[in-house]
Amino acid sequence: MVNLIQTSGHLVNFWRLPVYPLFITAIYAMAGQGNVEAVSIGQAVLFVCATLEIYWVAALIFKRPWIAFVLGLTVGGNLMLLSYVKPLMTEGMGLWLLTSLVLLTLLFLRTFKRRFLWLTALVMFLLFMTRPEWLYLPPIIFAYILFIAFTRKNFRRTLLHVIASGILIYAIVVGYIFVNTTQNHFMGTTWIQNINEVGKVIQYRMQTESSSTNPRDVAISQDLNSEIKAGNLDPYSIMERHPDDFKNYASETGSFSQAIIIRHPLEYIQKSIPIILSIPALGGRESSYDSAGPFAGFLQPLTNAGKIFHSFNVCFFLIVILWICLFCIKRSRKQQITPGMILLLLICNYGLIITVVGGYRYMDYVRTDIQFNPLMFIIIWGTLLLVIDIFITKNSRGAFFNGIKNCTRIISSYRIKGKKLVRTSALLSMLLMLCLSGCGIQSQISTTHSVLKLSCHQEGGVGLLFINISNAGIDQPPAILKVTFTAQDGTTIHLQTSTPTIPATQERLLTVNVPQFHTSVVKNPFMIDYKMPAGTIHLQLAAPTSAATSSNMQYTC
Repeated sequence: MVNLIQTSGHLVNFWRLPVYPLFITAIYAMAGQGNVEAVSIGQAVLFVCATLEIYWVAALIFKRPWIAFVLGLTVGGNLMLLSYVKPLMTEGMGLWLLTSLVLLTLLFLRTFKRRFLWLTALVMFLLFMTRPEWLYLPPIIFAYILFIAFTRKNFRRTLLHVIASGILIYAIVVGYIFVNTTQNHFMGTTWIQNINEVGKVIQYRMQTESSSTNPRDVAISQDLNSEIKAGNLDPYSIMERHPDDFKNYASETGSFSQAIIIRHPLEYIQKSIPIILSIPALGGRESSYDSAGPFAGFLQPLTNAGKIFHSFNVCFFLIVILWICLFCIKRSRKQQITPGMILLLLICNYGLIITVVGGYRYMDYVRTDIQFNPLMFIIIWGTLLLVIDIFITKNSRGAFFNGIKNCTRIISSYRIKGKKLVRTSALLSMLLMLCLSGCGIQSQISTTHSVLKLSCHQEGGVGLLFINISNAGIDQPPAILKVTFTAQDGTTIHLQTSTPTIPATQERLLTVNVPQFHTSVVKNPFMIDYKMPAGTIHLQLAAPTSAATSSNMQYTC
């Protein structure tokens, strides 16, 4: 998707939503083409911002700086969250956007200033243009905002802006779908929805429950049933074996699955509830640290602590029931803390439900859970710490807890005002850009590069080679990469691309476009119509000013 944006300027795609690819494109523009490490650093910056926002959210809800400090520390030092922030995945950006959404909504409910409402709408739009499962969240958030506005006699002032922002958000979505329909021949935001619906039918073993007599539906049912009996439960693997069932962006198979789910809603809900109840306790890591590295002695205890904190997520639904009961009590509902906690509950429960409704794999459940896991930490640990605070305040004045309170009160009372804030932010931004840009470029090419990873990727409208080059020597200036391989039809393909500057000890991800067999529009995304490599790929990296200084490498996908 990044390659498509850079080469053609197209933001609308049937596979990926545009916000995260635009983020990568912006980082490449600042730090160099293919600078994956810089993208990871940028996502780390977003995670730091999200951690600060978690502190702010907790401070607004609980009015106790020491609780906010502990919660911020718990989130910021959570290695499970960090393992999803480091790689090139949408979870890091989704986590930051969701946290920002909560913060802006709380600020609006406290002040009823219209700019916070419009900023909330903007963040919601960016959120579901990053992760499609949040597409249906705006009506829930807007309905809750109107409810709180009604209880605080601000309903009329709020209603018009809520309606206007909602119409604007979904008008853009309709426009996006229209462009997708006319440009990519797919009516929707992302066709992964069709695949997920097939995955749910397979997961719940509902493939034989279709009442349709349509020959295509009967054939799809038989194909799915035979694959399930053979132990193949992956829709993508089934798609490769039965491409006719998944043509036109899996529209037929998607409609077949939708019809089954609509006709058997009680069975679908019954099988979904146990999964919803189990998701808060799920955990996993996307990336890991070097157990023999210099920081392993510090990271291992931190990992163990994170597991202990995460194990308390089994209490989530008990605490949900507690806060719902408190919200039903009029006196409790008027307290500042209760509306804030209900907002978190709405978002987390929406996330849990939509994850199960739209996902069918353990990995999907964990990945989606990562985005609202910090909010669940606030709900669970904030409630427990609040009970501790109330108990200590009423019964004793423990020196330890009072010390924490005093320290966090001093930290939270510090303010950077006016011009000093602007200068500080500008200085930090320049330092960040300097770090990401890889300065100190020399004019001599390194002879110690290597390919860390080479992968072949092809789908409708895209045929690419991804080549991740590592430079272990001195800084390398821009060069020419020549690529030679034998295609699947036996022809020899010669390609070349310009490489960006690769500073010493850094990596760059290169994308090389592969030619098509023909130029007709292909509606089956997995139809092989690109001259992809059939064997060894020969790479030659040479400086344009000195062809004699070069590196020759051979790899396979």
